[in-house]
Amino acid sequence: MIKKLFIISNLLLLAACDPFEGVISVKQQMIVKSSENSAGCNPGDGSWCDKIVNVTIPVGDHSAKLDFASRNQIQLKLKINGKKMQINLDLPKKLNVPDNGNWEITATDLGQDFGALGNSVTQVTESGTYRGYESCNYQRSEVVCTPRGCYSEWRTVYGQQQVEYFERRTNQQIEVNFVKETQSAILAEFKGQKASVEKIYRYRGQCY
Repeated sequence: MIKKLFIISNLLLLAACDPFEGVISVKQQMIVKSSENSAGCNPGDGSWCDKIVNVTIPVGDHSAKLDFASRNQIQLKLKINGKKMQINLDLPKKLNVPDNGNWEITATDLGQDFGALGNSVTQVTESGTYRGYESCNYQRSEVVCTPRGCYSEWRTVYGQQQVEYFERRTNQQIEVNFVKETQSAILAEFKGQKASVEKIYRYRGQCY
């Protein structure tokens, strides 16, 4: 059962910088409304505003990156006929996507003639414990003397410290179908993934 996008509590890590990389398979030519910054909306005052442009995505498979740039914008970056393009999809509400499960964005909320049906899968694994030594540094106050007198100065000291940690690996996959709601026809589908590794320290010894 599709859950409404804006009421899901378990959220995908949208703050992460890396986009989902994959392929968008376009079944029918898509015309997408994209927002972009434009200078001089009010002549003479140098202000900026968003204008809407229509971007045509031809039928075929295209390498693409899907980036949840913020909770109010999705960015689709792709390369067509050797030309890079970025499509900005602005949302009127904050975007909440689950770590695992189905989700939906209506055409109205997407601001397009089509909506989006998605599925997210997140797998988290943890390694065993690693023990060893790592480089480190700390600040130490030292007395410096010159012909004019002595004074204290903070200096950076480099050394090593004993550590104990494990690695947390996160693999995320996402599938998105862009659907023409009036016809229930799939215009395009995107499949992408990304992975990250986080080092979690259990112990850090003194730096010396």
